[in-house]
Amino acid sequence: MGDAVRSAIWLVGLAVVVALAAGVGMVVAGLLAPDDAVIRFAVGVAVATTLASAGAWATARLASQQAIAWSRPATAWLLAGLGVASVTAGGLASRTIARFAHFDPDYVGVTLVLPAAIMAVVIGSVVHSTTVGGIRRVATILVILGTMAVAAIVVLNLVGLRDGLRAESWGLAAAGATALLYCAAAAVALLPSRVLGRD
Repeated sequence: MGDAVRSAIWLVGLAVVVALAAGVGMVVAGLLAPDDAVIRFAVGVAVATTLASAGAWATARLASQQAIAWSRPATAWLLAGLGVASVTAGGLASRTIARFAHFDPDYVGVTLVLPAAIMAVVIGSVVHSTTVGGIRRVATILVILGTMAVAAIVVLNLVGLRDGLRAESWGLAAAGATALLYCAAAAVALLPSRVLGRD
């Protein structure tokens, strides 16, 4: 089986895993915090990110037909990304509630994509740090696309700074900046050792 076929199998598996992880995240979050949108959104994203990352690693292992071990870098990327994604989701919900009295995705706009873009970077970083070959190249693309999406969302939100930063937006602004730093670090970590001078 060639790299292209393995990569395609992994992408199909990844799509299924992410859909299931998102569903489970919503259910768990609804059970834990039915009346608090901030906690519900943050917990949902945290659960979905954890399950999707573990599932992405497991499907990469199956698709590559290799014994791929979980690594310390995978754990580091997952834990850091988990914190960044859930804090960003909570900040997003908190800001929306402060401005509009309740959380509605229609009020958030394109910024709603931010936690999903961070999740893509987390998944890509986990898989990149544990695999080789075609699947690793696809994971690299996932990190790059996620990082570009986060950067684009942060830049789009900078337009709102012309009138100053409202008090309720400080938390989300800090979370967005942290997310951008995390994603940039993940993208830099993809560079070969010889480029970074680690040889």
